[in-house]
Amino acid sequence: MKLTINLLFICLIALPTYAQQTGTITGKVVDAKTRQPLVGANVVIMDTDRGASTDLEGNYVINSVPVGTYRLKFMYIGYNSVLKTDIVVKTAAPAYVNAELEETVIEGSEVTVTAGYFLEEQKIQTSTIGLSREEIRRFPGGFEDVVRTVSTLPGVAINAAGGRNDLLVRGGGPSENLYIINNIEVPNINHFGSQGNSSGSLSFVNLDFVEDVAFSTGGFGAQYGDKMSSVLSLNLLNKIPENFESKLTVSATQYGFDFEQPFKDNGNLIFSARKSYLDLIFKAAGLPFVPVYTDFNIIFNYDFSPNDKLFFLGLSAINSVDRDQSSLENRVKNAGILDNSQYQGISGLNYRRLLNSGFLDVTLNSNLFRYLPVAQ
Repeated sequence: MKLTINLLFICLIALPTYAQQTGTITGKVVDAKTRQPLVGANVVIMDTDRGASTDLEGNYVINSVPVGTYRLKFMYIGYNSVLKTDIVVKTAAPAYVNAELEETVIEGSEVTVTAGYFLEEQKIQTSTIGLSREEIRRFPGGFEDVVRTVSTLPGVAINAAGGRNDLLVRGGGPSENLYIINNIEVPNINHFGSQGNSSGSLSFVNLDFVEDVAFSTGGFGAQYGDKMSSVLSLNLLNKIPENFESKLTVSATQYGFDFEQPFKDNGNLIFSARKSYLDLIFKAAGLPFVPVYTDFNIIFNYDFSPNDKLFFLGLSAINSVDRDQSSLENRVKNAGILDNSQYQGISGLNYRRLLNSGFLDVTLNSNLFRYLPVAQ
């Protein structure tokens, strides 16, 4: 009888605690063409009675949302509605969901249009597929890797030998793909990249900071240069956290630490550092060599005014091959292994000015690739 009373008492204490498991959804709604904030746009959580409207700066906040996965619908008069899926609400930090709405024509009375003698050819639609961060994270076998995930899309193949991210899009080679991060051109986002192309073993961009991905396999414009196969565009998450946020991650192949720091209520600083620990496992197994990698991500956003925005990106990847030369047998095996030690440093600065009927982007970036000599 005493045991039953104690269990009942514990359940009564735990019940209010469970009922308080709620989180927050917040973000910004802007015009897809001009990037101007949309005031009074409606944001509704599907299949619930919860929602909010955007303020003068296009921001919205939905508080006291029970923990779970939701669909979010953005609506505004004169614009096409947008539906965002796989919105995961947690208690640890708010879920940031931004939306870009495209203007549409409001239907009026019936109008009869007569075609001329020559028919106007319709504009070819771009072969573009969009993926959210949560879709990439949940993808089976994707290892939270952007490049590995898009390799499963139609018309895309990947070099299965050694598990490398060598994208082969519509029969093209790995050198015919382009990576863009927030309007900054990046030649390669993979560890242990090959000279002259965009291939590698795994991506060094931290998925925690990616908002969504657009993958174009044809029909993209001339602004992307002479790339023939595909354009992979990554939009990084632009948010201003209320307080300092940090996270420690340990996975099957690597461990890392990242943090987000608000900057004077007008910007934020994001830092991430990750390192593999496969060398410890491989050495314990007695293998003579093992690849080792380390990467750093630095992201800085700052709004000088509602119309002037600054974005800085810094990516660094250090790759090496750790060799065990303690025995003659290992030295013989290592003599036939090609060394692939290298350093990749990418930095970019993007300034955006919002205009009355559009926006102006000014981008500066630098890319450094250093292939180190074989360590003796």
